[in-house]
Amino acid sequence: MMKKLFILLLAALLLSSCGQAATEEPAADTAAAENAPIAEETEPETEDPYIDTVEAEDFGGRPFNLLLRDEGSEVSWSIFDAVAEEATGEAINDAIYNRNLSINEKYNVEILGEMNKNSLVTLNNCVKAGDSTYDAAFLNTYDSSSAAQAGSLMDYGMLEAIDMTKPYWDQRCISDLSIAGKTYFLTGDISSIDKKATWILMFNKNLINSFDLESPYDLVNEGTWTVDKFKEMSADVSSDLNGDGEWTVEDQYGLATTPDTVHGLFYSCGGQYIRKDENDLPVFDMDIELCTSILETAGQILSNPQNTLLSTNIKGSANAILDLRDCFIEGRSLFYGEVMFHVAGLREMADDFGIIPMPKLNEAQEDYITYTNPAGPMLVVPMTTADLTCTGKVLESLASASHYTLTPAYYDIALKGKYARDEDSAAMLDIIFAHRVYDLTQAYGWGSMPSSFKDLAVKGSTDLASLVASKQSIFDSGIEKFVSAFTD
Repeated sequence: MMKKLFILLLAALLLSSCGQAATEEPAADTAAAENAPIAEETEPETEDPYIDTVEAEDFGGRPFNLLLRDEGSEVSWSIFDAVAEEATGEAINDAIYNRNLSINEKYNVEILGEMNKNSLVTLNNCVKAGDSTYDAAFLNTYDSSSAAQAGSLMDYGMLEAIDMTKPYWDQRCISDLSIAGKTYFLTGDISSIDKKATWILMFNKNLINSFDLESPYDLVNEGTWTVDKFKEMSADVSSDLNGDGEWTVEDQYGLATTPDTVHGLFYSCGGQYIRKDENDLPVFDMDIELCTSILETAGQILSNPQNTLLSTNIKGSANAILDLRDCFIEGRSLFYGEVMFHVAGLREMADDFGIIPMPKLNEAQEDYITYTNPAGPMLVVPMTTADLTCTGKVLESLASASHYTLTPAYYDIALKGKYARDEDSAAMLDIIFAHRVYDLTQAYGWGSMPSSFKDLAVKGSTDLASLVASKQSIFDSGIEKFVSAFTD
């Protein structure tokens, strides 16, 4: 899609220059032209919705300060795609650099970023002190939620220049995470790290061929990639490679993953904890029958140590997450369930691999739904931001420009080009990103319901009714406090 947009823009420029050249030539036959048949009127081309219509303004060279989450390591959820000091020739870095340069020139500002290991505390303290140092911040979803409930964040409806109907803002994020008609979190083209928080399945093509299994790509495209098919294929390849009678990190598995794959399956099969009422406020709404079915299937997959190498079952490891990845890299796992973040770590993998969405509940389900891990970032605005006009304009233009700079660099060049090894995986990414969901329950953790559901699946229990009975009052109380924080 991005390449098509670039081609269209280039074509428009070429046509424009050709048109200018044509006006310099005299008409060949004016009379003939006047007597020519009147051409049928054509519909005007639709304006590109990704181009912002915000007027330029001179803000006097002021700094535009971004507070950025820093976890102290590049192999983390730190925010590294907000600022770039110089062009280096690396695609994503240069996309950020050129994007920011264009916005700096449009508004006469200087976009600066502060990496901060205590970003949530820093933001809350600034708001309490009336400190307007930061114009905006990138926090993970958990911290963003905490800051919102503490009253530290601005409703984006207060920023006149922000057009939340634009496609460069993630529309599902807006609808899923809005609170009482207000929007405190935004993501979309403005960041690539939110895409890295997307839960996916990777598969080893060599093992698919060796065991004469169906093509996962074909299953997805035919609408037959279901949890039953996933379970069936995962059970076909396990092997005690070292013959010691134990299932360890050295053996071969159908699936290597963390317990968070339970969340991936929960949402991909249509599960939900809440719905929004007529006031855009959350209400507990679990379909017990449906969610019990999901729980049973997830448990059958994840609680079987012979079929699934689960990170929590790896003993004596310095880093179980990397052990899972190594299992897949070394060709000892058919499937690998993780966030997109880990695809970059597979660049040196010898075997070819593919990327697909999590499976549907059944063939009747229309879409492949994708879980977005709350470790991903959200763009937030502190209540004390110094200039609402400047903040709104800069953020809106950054988001728009990112559609033509940062997103293509990540999506087409870095991900589709370097990491995903075939055109089929690239097409799967379009499906995956098109149907991501967000959940206030994950962000706020009312009654620890998501983590408790995950624990049941890992244990192989299907007693969801008892879990809900024990958690219902805590869950409802959490929602009640939450609603009060945003409506009082």
